[in-house]
Amino acid sequence: MARRKRKTSFFMAGTYFDYPALFLVLFLVMFGLIMVYSSSSYMARIMTDDAAYYFKRQGIIALLGVFAMVMMSFVRYQKIRRFTMLIAGASFMLLMLVHFIGNESNGSTRWLSIGGFTFQPSEVAKLAIIIYMAHACTTQSRALNSMVETFVLFIPPILLIIPIAIENLSSAIICGVIMVGIWFVATPKVRYIVIIGIIGAIGVVIFVLKAGYRSDRIDAWFHPETSENGYQ
Repeated sequence: MARRKRKTSFFMAGTYFDYPALFLVLFLVMFGLIMVYSSSSYMARIMTDDAAYYFKRQGIIALLGVFAMVMMSFVRYQKIRRFTMLIAGASFMLLMLVHFIGNESNGSTRWLSIGGFTFQPSEVAKLAIIIYMAHACTTQSRALNSMVETFVLFIPPILLIIPIAIENLSSAIICGVIMVGIWFVATPKVRYIVIIGIIGAIGVVIFVLKAGYRSDRIDAWFHPETSENGYQ
């Protein structure tokens, strides 16, 4: 008689909190809110007559984020695996939509407004890359022993990073570091890491040289006294 496969709930009855990581996240959130108030209070008072306007808005978003984090800690992460490609595909579609109906600000199109809610699809892509890499490194661990098979395995996250790099190079670099970091934890092959690092560095140089304003920022950073952009 065949043994019945036991069904598991989508939610866990109990959960373990990594308290050092939790407190670190909360500290970074609070520090970020302080920086938001410090950098925006003057302009907020001029524009809205409320020095804490942007601080309050960011605070609400931070509270929603903390609530979502706590709720997700009760979800069985194994159950998320089945939605890996769906999340990656949805993230890619959002990144594509940015280039057609995205909101332009300061000459860059990075934001998307849906139902009155404005967000950066690159943030969704970061989550998608984490989920995909964790899933791929777990189910395709043997492929990580081959450079060619590893590259094929990395095609989906690379397809997410490329459209991000067009408008937001810093977020693309963060996504790349996330991808390589998870890969390194799964299989610490230094030789592969060096090769990917060189390829990534070449890609960054190409994107910097392609957009003049990026090279201008680097020049202002190295020579603040000779550049009008280096007043900060």
